[in-house]
Amino acid sequence: IRPLSEEEKEFAGDWNNYNYLFFYMRKMHLDPEEWYDILIIPYLQAVKKYHVREDLRKNYKFFHVLHPLFL
Repeated sequence: IRPLSEEEKEFAGDWNNYNYLFFYMRKMHLDPEEWYDILIIPYLQAVKKYHVREDLRKNYKFFHVLHPLFL
């Protein structure tokens, strides 16, 4: 388990990306107070995966990488 790089931190904190986490919680009627700490981990793992794998960045939007983690 490695810490996020500066680029990954910036990407993870960008509201357009970060908002997917809250969109999912609203869609699934999950209380952010209860679920944020649980869902932030797969979110950050998706950020790392997206930045490490060039093939993902070339062929997919971040949402496509994140979405399966929240199923």
